[in-house]
Amino acid sequence: MLGSGGLKTVQELRGTVCHELDTEPEVRQSCMVSRSFAVPTGAFGDLRDAITLFATRAAEKLRAEALAAGMLTVFTETNRFRKDATYKLLSASAPLFPPTSDGLRIVKTAIRMLESAWEDGPWLYVKAGVMAADIVRADAVPADLFAAREQPSPLMSAVDRLNQR
Repeated sequence: MLGSGGLKTVQELRGTVCHELDTEPEVRQSCMVSRSFAVPTGAFGDLRDAITLFATRAAEKLRAEALAAGMLTVFTETNRFRKDATYKLLSASAPLFPPTSDGLRIVKTAIRMLESAWEDGPWLYVKAGVMAADIVRADAVPADLFAAREQPSPLMSAVDRLNQR
């Protein structure tokens, strides 16, 4: 006895098309770059450096796929499994309008969000990350009546070439 999947396979083998071929992949919905730290840290400078690296990498991924992000989220967290310490999650989100893949703009926004969410305290953070969301194709970015359309930056192209080497 065959299920519906088996019946469709039999029909396909007999020449009846049951599944259309997807020639163009779906545009990703989000792009996350995050890492756990080898050594927990409570230093703002260490977290700022990590967030800068993650935001740069996220922007690079977006440009590699000709995409642009309309929302950016930054987070860092302590070890949630430690019974002897309080769990702490810092998180902030901000819209990017118009949507962008410009590394400088994404990094500046990420650092500004980390600064706004930062709280001094005894916490040791073990993980941080940046997530780009509301992703659209770069050629489908809605026009802003009051700003010039974002063009591919020669600086970002040069950075991408250096990173590829």
